[in-house]
Amino acid sequence: MTPQSKATTKAAMMTKILWRDKGATVLEMAKATGWQPHSCRAFLTGLRKKFSISKEQRPDGKLTYRIIHELVVPTCQGFHNERA
Repeated sequence: MTPQSKATTKAAMMTKILWRDKGATVLEMAKATGWQPHSCRAFLTGLRKKFSISKEQRPDGKLTYRIIHELVVPTCQGFHNERA
């Protein structure tokens, strides 16, 4: 496989559509990936460990999910184990 023909993973496709300003519905995620809706929701659960995800209702009544920002995990710099 050449670098130009590198396949896009389904996880990358999901992340990309969730970064859109309008987000994505579960059915849009399922259509883009070929996954079942319950698999899309399970993926969202795992994605919440890395990103802050917003759940919003569109004017047409559809529920959408959207990545707001990447979570920042604090580090333990400066922490010293004081056991002797």
